[in-house]
Amino acid sequence: MMMFWIVAALLVVAALGIIMPSLLKKPQAAAGHAAEPNVALYRDQLADLDRDLQSGVLAADQFDQARQDLERRLAEELEQAEAAVNRRGHAGVSGAVIVGVPLLAIALYSLLGNPQAFNPAAATTAAGSESAHAVTAEQIEGMIAKLAQRLKAEPGDAAGWSMLGRSYAALNRFPEASSAFSQAVKLLPDDAQLLADYADTLAMAQGRRLAGEPRRIIARALAADPNHFKALALAGSAAFEAKDYAEAVRYWEHLVRTLPPNSELAKSVAGSIAEARGLAGGTTPNIAKAPSAVTAGTEIAIRGAVRLSPALAAQVAAGDTVFVFARAISGPKAPLAVRRFRVDQLPAEFVLDESAAMAPNLTLAQFKEVVVGARISKSGSPTRQRGDLEGLLQPVRVGSKNLELVIDTVLQ
Repeated sequence: MMMFWIVAALLVVAALGIIMPSLLKKPQAAAGHAAEPNVALYRDQLADLDRDLQSGVLAADQFDQARQDLERRLAEELEQAEAAVNRRGHAGVSGAVIVGVPLLAIALYSLLGNPQAFNPAAATTAAGSESAHAVTAEQIEGMIAKLAQRLKAEPGDAAGWSMLGRSYAALNRFPEASSAFSQAVKLLPDDAQLLADYADTLAMAQGRRLAGEPRRIIARALAADPNHFKALALAGSAAFEAKDYAEAVRYWEHLVRTLPPNSELAKSVAGSIAEARGLAGGTTPNIAKAPSAVTAGTEIAIRGAVRLSPALAAQVAAGDTVFVFARAISGPKAPLAVRRFRVDQLPAEFVLDESAAMAPNLTLAQFKEVVVGARISKSGSPTRQRGDLEGLLQPVRVGSKNLELVIDTVLQ
């Protein structure tokens, strides 16, 4: 909608550019008309001077001097008259045009036009409310095409890209859907819903396979929101696809705990859990209740502060993502707990505890000592990449407080 008003304003400016030069020209005819009484008086006075010259009242040199004085006064009066008309013309006519034309255009368009036609969402809603049964596939395609065209001119509209992605997905156009979601994620890199939708459509576009980039995007979604419904469901499906049935059960059990008890959806997920357990041979080690390795009475948390080494400050941007994590010294590589910050929030205090766990049964409670680290990701991905900045502390006992974690290394 904003683009429409910008274009309209430019068209008004262009129109004014065409007509204003003519309006700004000196109105010679008007000036002459305003000065007509002075010209008539000049003629009368000049005729009197001629008679005085003929009758001998004035000598020739006196006549010439008087005529020059008369011409000078007439010239001055003509200039004053022209200036007055110009002021009235420029301030009145030009001002009326500059202010009046846009206002008149807006008023007429408000009365006769349809501003909402330039809003694809509103247009879609209006079309549906007036005659849903009359909307054809061609019309839907046309509206989506208009939205895509608008986003080329307004690439910073994250909501627009999200809408476009969901529209393409509804039409099973998954390559275009994943491309649209990728644009939305660039604008909102910490939005778990967008990340989950992006992973879903990308998987569909590559033959319903979650391996590779979709699985990495799912991990980003869970880092942003460990309890996100769709991300947990996809994470379980990705693990199931990779035949890592124990991990699939972990994610799906976490998902079940977020659902209303005895709901149909909870029952459906429970069926998937049972299937994964069956494929794993009926056992899922350390899934139901993993034994705690932490001494009784010890707080299952790690507390401290993270900061960036001043020597590396020039290598990061304020909006870069900071992951603070704990992982096992040996064993599973998946983080046991994760917190997320931005570079412009550093230095920052952190608490890694059970609420920051990535999987419900792979937590700090199962380990006495861990590695605690912080990484600045320029891509926003939790996966370590060359060029990321990192700092590590190990070994760190679970229950430790007042840690000083410094990001001081560039990954090569």
